[in-house]
Amino acid sequence: SDTLQDLRTEICLELEKLGISVERHHHEVASAGQCEINFKFDSAVNMGDKMMWFKYVVKNVALRHGKTVTFMPKPIFGDNGSGMHIHLSLWKGGQNLFAGQKYAGLSEMALNFIGGILKHAPTL
Repeated sequence: SDTLQDLRTEICLELEKLGISVERHHHEVASAGQCEINFKFDSAVNMGDKMMWFKYVVKNVALRHGKTVTFMPKPIFGDNGSGMHIHLSLWKGGQNLFAGQKYAGLSEMALNFIGGILKHAPTL
């Protein structure tokens, strides 16, 4: 039973008021009220701003309803986890630069990009 449908919908309506285009929302497979809200891609700088607004809106709408939000990836030991995460892609002239014929259907650029994230993860 999805007990947080109305709460997620209210969050999405508030995000839309801020110009953040929500694509979908749903419950996650884990317990403890885990939810997912996806919004439309944008440039890196704009997405950084939108992520800050997203967290602010989610926490404050939840507070209106007497709920607390965490973006922890594994809030309950032994249960599935999701946490706040992002999806990355790189495009130029309408072409996905991460698609290719290397490992897992990725391009050399995508593999190097992933390597760079892993190398710099402590700083990120």
